[in-house]
Amino acid sequence: MLESTYPSDDIENLIGTMNSFVRLSTDGSHIFLLPDRSGKVLSGNLAVAVAHEGFATASAPELGLLDVERFRVLSGTIDGYRLVAGQSFRETEDLAGIVLVSFGWASALAVVLAFATGAYLARRAQDRLDTIAATISAVSNGQLDVRIPLTGLRDDVDEIAGKINLALVRLSTLVESIRQVSTDIAHDLKTPLNRLKLMID
Repeated sequence: MLESTYPSDDIENLIGTMNSFVRLSTDGSHIFLLPDRSGKVLSGNLAVAVAHEGFATASAPELGLLDVERFRVLSGTIDGYRLVAGQSFRETEDLAGIVLVSFGWASALAVVLAFATGAYLARRAQDRLDTIAATISAVSNGQLDVRIPLTGLRDDVDEIAGKINLALVRLSTLVESIRQVSTDIAHDLKTPLNRLKLMID
């Protein structure tokens, strides 16, 4: 971009532009260097230029900086002047740290939610199984009118509970039929037994 806007042999304009960039880089995340053809620094916040042109990755000590950061550096020439510009990986590393921490918290939250959901579903299923067991126990004690309440979810437990309820209805009907037959037999035998009693008397 600088090469397209920089007029040939207008070094003062280029120096002013570089000085503006340096002033804007107050946090040291951007680095610049513009030496003259003899190597004297005309503008910038660097003391050491990279050895080759093009893109490169360099540490702060390699660039003469008292820091531990790494920089992505672009080096080239404009009208015979060596120009170096770079940006630290600080923002990228900070963003990676934020993403990593966010991912960690999201993973922890997902694990907690998974355990909580699993515990809730297991407890709910256990409660329904306990209800089925209590109903069967009541039937075994002679309470033939009890039924297993259905949740309406139409899941496997509801299906089993529905079949058990149908079996209890049939059992109740069968027991009622046996009672009715027993009552009818007792009634039918009552009159002959009374006659027999009278004859014996």
